[in-house]
Amino acid sequence: MVEYSGMYTHLRDEHFDEFLKAIGTGFLVRKIATNSFPSVEIKVNGDSWSIETKTLPKTWSWTFKIGQEIMLEFFPYSDVKAVFTLDGNNLLQTNPDDPDVITERVFTDDGMEQKMTHKPSNTVCRRYFKREKV
Repeated sequence: MVEYSGMYTHLRDEHFDEFLKAIGTGFLVRKIATNSFPSVEIKVNGDSWSIETKTLPKTWSWTFKIGQEIMLEFFPYSDVKAVFTLDGNNLLQTNPDDPDVITERVFTDDGMEQKMTHKPSNTVCRRYFKREKV
């Protein structure tokens, strides 16, 4: 099994702007998001996880347990409910109130791929991150 905990540095995106358009993100926020190069720190202790995503304009910090519903602060978007589940090396994030978007984080020894799917439009984007060596 792969190690989840660690620091991840953004490498590149595929179809990120298209995804943001599909979920209704305005022009200005899309431009900021697509020109941001986030770093992600993940800490895992048993079934307790924390994910901290740092970008130039904002840092998001989420702490959760696998399988429990939580509220995620997601400014500039509305806060959303989420449930995280684990399937092998995949961390799946779903929203019980709005099943239109699914986020899957696929972990490898080298990094993480964050795949986001907008189901109604069938728009899929991928964000690739490199694992930083300790």
